[in-house]
Amino acid sequence: LRMNEGVDVASWRGRAPAAPWAAVEGVLGALAEEGLLTRTGDRVALTHRGRMMADAVGGEVMEAFDLEPEAV
Repeated sequence: LRMNEGVDVASWRGRAPAAPWAAVEGVLGALAEEGLLTRTGDRVALTHRGRMMADAVGGEVMEAFDLEPEAV
């Protein structure tokens, strides 16, 4: 996420199809609502504010990956 161009979520999903994507999408949506990232199509990127909090933002996203798919 720290790269200027952000991350392609569709590509990410292709590499980890069994991940709890509903939880990850929920976190990405919440972070976008908080103004910490932007989403254009399948690409997410940190905003200036999000870059200032990159460790916390990354932590939230990684926590979503730790959820069991059945729990989502």
